[in-house]
Amino acid sequence: MKEIEVKVKLEDISPMALARQLTEELDFVSGAAVKDEDVYYQGNGQPILRLRISRDILAGITRCYLTYKGPREASVCKIREEIETGVEDPQATALLLERLGFTSLVTVKKTRRYYYSGVVTACLDAVEGLGPFLELEMLSAQDSQQQEAGEELLAMLGKMGLDPKHLTYQTYLELAVEKEGKQG
Repeated sequence: MKEIEVKVKLEDISPMALARQLTEELDFVSGAAVKDEDVYYQGNGQPILRLRISRDILAGITRCYLTYKGPREASVCKIREEIETGVEDPQATALLLERLGFTSLVTVKKTRRYYYSGVVTACLDAVEGLGPFLELEMLSAQDSQQQEAGEELLAMLGKMGLDPKHLTYQTYLELAVEKEGKQG
């Protein structure tokens, strides 16, 4: 499955105003609010893996996932393969990764609110140390539909009045590592 995503740093609009716009004007349905702790691991010459511990704030349910995200494809939005599976024991999974030669790079913590409209998922994120972001994403198994999906996401940003100059092509991992490098 391929993930098609656009991400915007929210500098000119408040996340609360954007949440109202999503639900009141753009017919998105509000979903879960979660606190995510993402630990990124890299092995010698291996791709980066993400171990996510996600706690639903209202339901109090914790879920854990191990995710591989493939290299990005050239596009106006972020397109890449995503493979994710649930894990029962995050501590055992972390130990397994370490035994396989992976080391943790950085931990990214965020509060995320999900919104849904058809096949589009909107995520309003408050990322510790990085600020507020909006992610719009779709999943597609068909290569032929990915460019069209990206154009749909960009058009949706326009309907929200968000300036494309605030698009970021960096992942939260890349932004966190960059910030860590500037501070260290």
